Amino acid sequence: MKKLMPYALCLVPLFLGACREKPLETIDLMCGEVHVDARIYRDRIEAKMYEQDIEMKLSQSASGARYAGSTNDTRLVLWNKGEEWLLLSVTGNEEEVLVSCMKQ
Repeated sequence: MKKLMPYALCLVPLFLGACREKPLETIDLMCGEVHVDARIYRDRIEAKMYEQDIEMKLSQSASGARYAGSTNDTRLVLWNKGEEWLLLSVTGNEEEVLVSCMKQ
């Protein structure tokens, strides 16, 4: 049994990796001049934009899917309805559309 232990320990990372949540969808968006590489999960988006990894949580929306997160001092929202995507900036309670996004 002791001889098998080192081999068993080597297998643990393989099993842990298999348990990680897989994205429902992976998309590439072009939002103006900003490229967004996004992995969509059930409750969030993990996006790479502005050369940063940003986790955006699914939040309340009257229509479509709204994901909110922040980078540095800027709060951002990615909003989706059907094939339409928008990137918004949030200041206080006001949301301003920065740019419409196109799926690549």
